[in-house]
Parts: sequence; C-alpha cells; structure tokens
Amino acid sequence: MSEKSITVLAHFYFKPKQIQTGQQLLAQLEKITPQEPGCLSYFLHQNTQDPTHFVMVESWKNQALLEQHFKMPHLAETRILLEPMLNKPIEVQILHKCVEK
Repeated sequence: MSEKSITVLAHFYFKPKQIQTGQQLLAQLEKITPQEPGCLSYFLHQNTQDPTHFVMVESWKNQALLEQHFKMPHLAETRILLEPMLNKPIEVQILHKCVEK
C-alpha cells in the first residue's frame, strides 16, 4: 500500500491593519515552499467575505515530507513574524485523501 498524499489548510486571521504586511509574508512562503522536496502545490487564498482571513492550501507527497517542511528555518522565522499580526493563533488542518488514484 502506498503512502497517502497530504493536504494542509493553514488559516490565518490578521488584525485589520496587518493584512497587507501579513499577505506579503505569506506570499514569500508561497514562492519558497514549492521548491521543498515533496511539495506538490502551495497556494495562498483570501476569504472573499472576510478580508482578514487567509488560507494557505498545501499538498504534500506524504506525511514524512510534510514533517520536514514543518522543521524548515524559513517557516519558523515567518511564524515568529506573523504571530503578533494575528487576531488568533494559526489554525492548521491536516487531511489525507480517502482514495488515491
């Protein structure tokens, strides 16, 4: 049986005055992260009904490669910069496909 691919939904809720700066930081991750091993896609989205809410939608080859991503220095550094800009902690949902093709 092959390893299941992983989808991550990372939710960011910014303070209204921090939206632009926060979006810029997340956009930097969107440029860097797809170069990591196992990253299949990594896209930033903004909620159309709540402009303070952003979601990074990620796809990874497997859980082990996602775990490597979580240890990347650029991710830790960005998190430190983002935390004071947020209204609440980052919410991360980790999902796997029910059926692999």
